[in-house]
Amino acid sequence: ADGVELCVGGSTIPGTYLLPTAIADLRESAPGIVVKVEIGDSLKILEKLDDELIEIGIIGTSPESKRFTSKDLGHDEILLVARKGHHWCGRTDITPRELLSEPIVLREKGSGTNEVVDAALKLHGIRTGDLTVGATISSSEAIKQAVLAGCGVAFISEMAVRQELKQGKLVQIKLAGLTITRSFSLVQRKGRTLSPAASAFSRLLEQVMI
Repeated sequence: ADGVELCVGGSTIPGTYLLPTAIADLRESAPGIVVKVEIGDSLKILEKLDDELIEIGIIGTSPESKRFTSKDLGHDEILLVARKGHHWCGRTDITPRELLSEPIVLREKGSGTNEVVDAALKLHGIRTGDLTVGATISSSEAIKQAVLAGCGVAFISEMAVRQELKQGKLVQIKLAGLTITRSFSLVQRKGRTLSPAASAFSRLLEQVMI
């Protein structure tokens, strides 16, 4: 497939941490395919699918609209992290209510991460609007840097902080009774047949997640 262009989209976390691996695999098996990646929050990716700017997308939520079909790709855990030396480090009895008085760095509205964090906190009677927000940032990499710089704690995908947790620069803070996981979905427009390139790429994405 010489010079075939494949347009795909990824929301922030899968776009940053999953798509590159699948692209490398595709380059190996089909070097003629040029992959063009659009990265935005989950809502933006669905808009681009709707406008036919991309053929497939991978997002951190399940699309509610009937205009799309989606396939579950696997799970991601959202962790609450703080920088090394934070006063919560080493404590095992922190309750979700204590979050209300602690500066927190949040993702923007429309992000899949934000959606699942919102839903999980609601179960504990906490509204995101009541949190002490130090900053709202649309990039998970920038949120990580903000936490490392001491802006506050943050809910962030395990994939995004794996290195820093290993190196001990960031610490996972466990909140009593709160575990947040979400699914990644591979989405496409309903009733559309995928191009051979998009089908091959979808298969590779499924393998990357295993």
